[in-house]
Amino acid sequence: MRIPCVATNVGACSSLLYGKDKEDEKLGNCGIVTRVHSPYETAESIVKILSNPELYKQMSEAGKIRIKNNYQRKDIFNLYRREINRFLMRDGKIVMRNA
Repeated sequence: MRIPCVATNVGACSSLLYGKDKEDEKLGNCGIVTRVHSPYETAESIVKILSNPELYKQMSEAGKIRIKNNYQRKDIFNLYRREINRFLMRDGKIVMRNA
């Protein structure tokens, strides 16, 4: 889908909507990040996007390209696989760690 997003500034929302590095930032924003516990700011941001067809279109296109470039299923699976292996492996052997 090509729908701009409005999210609060938690986790990786900023990098998802604004870009994770300088190259990714060149695509433009695909949404707006607002402060946590700021319903008025969030509402204003939603209205801003919905009332400006050109902004909506720009953000939609940026989001489509950002997802295609950075968030394909195989890439996400590989990131998880690498992290799980890093957590479980020591000297090439699976190590069970106490939780």
